[in-house]
Amino acid sequence: MGQVAPAAPIHGVEVIDFIEVGVFADDRNERRWRDGKERARRSYPRFGSMKMSTVDIRVPAVLPPVPGRAYRTPNPLEFPMQYLHTMVRVKDLDAALDFYCAKLGLVEVRRTENERGRFTLVFLAAPDDVARAESEAAPMVELTYNWDAEDYQGGRNFGHLAYAVEDIYAACQRLADGGVIVNRPPRDGHMAFIRSPDGISIELLQKGERLAPAEPWSSMPNVGAW
Repeated sequence: MGQVAPAAPIHGVEVIDFIEVGVFADDRNERRWRDGKERARRSYPRFGSMKMSTVDIRVPAVLPPVPGRAYRTPNPLEFPMQYLHTMVRVKDLDAALDFYCAKLGLVEVRRTENERGRFTLVFLAAPDDVARAESEAAPMVELTYNWDAEDYQGGRNFGHLAYAVEDIYAACQRLADGGVIVNRPPRDGHMAFIRSPDGISIELLQKGERLAPAEPWSSMPNVGAW
């Protein structure tokens, strides 16, 4: 791998003789390297009877730079994240569904009507992603239809990108340490918003149950718009 940033130890990772646990063919299921022995035995039953030994594997927090790129990629084992959806505002829901479903071929997975907020949310998925969208709520396109007419200008019809993170506080702290403004702090332990340098709104959602309120986030005010 060449030169890498100082690494943080991950203790208790198991290896199977000469087979390294942590680089799996299916890294979606094994990318966290948690409970190495048990996961390896479930995923690879034929290795279940082989001798297991505990090692201390050091994983760089940031991967080495790729030639030609001026940035370093965070190690996915340190900063796991899952793409959820892209939200797009629509002026005419029927016309939008005719385009996205009847013409483009996406499939409606879920719909929410909110009378108090006066809006409708329709989540769509590509045909090959429907099963995953139904079980994981991703990857999808979210159509937002506001019942009160609005003429979207300046890209207002594009809403946001959404990602699920395992620890929203840690994710926001890492972003803030990197100079990113957290426009909507995760006061509820569940949701935060940031913006890209080009003004694209990005929603971060806590995976699973929301976290207990914690400072400094619980008392942090909103900044700007998102």
